[in-house]
Amino acid sequence: MATQPLNISPIKLRLLQFIRHQGISIKSFEMQCGLSNGYVSSMRIGIGSEKLEEILRQYPQLNRKWLLYGEGDMLSDERDDSAEGEPTSLNDRNSLKYFYLMSATASNIEGIEDNELQQPYTRINFPGYEGCIGFNVTGDSMYPTAKEKDIVVISPERIDTIINGEVYLVVTRDGQRMIKRLCIVGNDEESGHIIRCISDNENQTLYAPFEIFGANIHNIFRVKGFISNTLLA
Repeated sequence: MATQPLNISPIKLRLLQFIRHQGISIKSFEMQCGLSNGYVSSMRIGIGSEKLEEILRQYPQLNRKWLLYGEGDMLSDERDDSAEGEPTSLNDRNSLKYFYLMSATASNIEGIEDNELQQPYTRINFPGYEGCIGFNVTGDSMYPTAKEKDIVVISPERIDTIINGEVYLVVTRDGQRMIKRLCIVGNDEESGHIIRCISDNENQTLYAPFEIFGANIHNIFRVKGFISNTLLA
């Protein structure tokens, strides 16, 4: 059965990013804006018009179009810099592109296709992941390293640069996609590297290691890290 894509509100992600930019806690933000305790964490789709207006009254520098649609800069006044000099215009150089409706599953499903990358996305300012892309994790094969609803952050890689024991997102030529630890265990004259795929889940009955040939790999991505879903709660 196909896994349903997660529906994390991009407005919520941008609001959390703004709160982080302000250097305050979510609870303090909610109190200042007259929001109930836990309102931000419970956001699922959007934000009520009255609550939006109150937020903008309290934080007039917050760009309405950026918050609602991801257009323009975070701050209405581009000259308003944060105390730490954090850039307000997010791009490939200073943020990761998060495709919140897509899943990079830890089980096998269809491969990453060009049309998928036309899906909606939002940008997240997360140090160390600049220029990367992120997808939702589904499946339990990499538990406890990666849990359901975590975000996996990846960047393109080449087969000949695989580091044994590191985690990769592998897309096979027959359209399977999987997150595994990889180890090159041999070489075949016709099919290239022999690569062992290892799950972190200790249930070896369900997630036993297996091997694939390098020639069967269509694309490979280095997993730069995982962002816990608790940071988005």
